[in-house]
Amino acid sequence: MPQQSSMSVMVDAAHKHKILVNNDLKIIPELTQFAQRGTDYFFPIAKDAMGKAMRDSNPGFGIAVMQRICLYMFAKGIEAVMLWRDAPDGRISIEFKQNELATMEITTDLNPDRRKVVNDSAGLALPIFSAHNEFVSDSCRRGRGAADWVEGQMKEAINWSMLLGIAYAVEQGYGF
Repeated sequence: MPQQSSMSVMVDAAHKHKILVNNDLKIIPELTQFAQRGTDYFFPIAKDAMGKAMRDSNPGFGIAVMQRICLYMFAKGIEAVMLWRDAPDGRISIEFKQNELATMEITTDLNPDRRKVVNDSAGLALPIFSAHNEFVSDSCRRGRGAADWVEGQMKEAINWSMLLGIAYAVEQGYGF
C-alpha cells in the first residue's frame, strides 16, 4: 500500500505551484462540513463515471469527470469563504449541482464581481488535481492501488479540493 495519500500530494502541489504559500493551512472549521457534503454528493457521480470509463475502455472519460468535480469543489471552497464572510451569524448554505460541472459556472448569491472570482478560480486547481491523478495512476501501475484504495483516494481528492479552495481563499483575504 502506498505511503503517501492524495491529500499529501495535493497539498504539496498547491505549495509547489504557489497556489498556497503558507505552510500552515488556514481552514475555517465551520466550513469543513461543506467539503464532506460535497464529497458525499459527488463521489457516487465520480464512481459511476469511473465504472463507465472502465466498461467502455475509455479511462479518459472518468478522469475528465473527476477533474471537473475537483476543480468545481476548489471553486466552491472559495465561494464558501466569501459567503461566510458576509453572513452576520456565520451560517451559510452551499448547494452542489451536478449540472454546473458541464459549464463550470457556479450559481451563487455573491455579487457578479465576486461570482466571477469564484468561477475564474476553478482552473487554479488543475495542478492540484493533476498531482492526485498522477499519484493514483502511478500507484495502480505499480500494483499498489486496490479498488477500495482508489475509491478512498477519490473521496480524499474531492474533499481536499474544497478544503484547499478554502485555504486559498483565506490566504487571499477573501474571508476577512
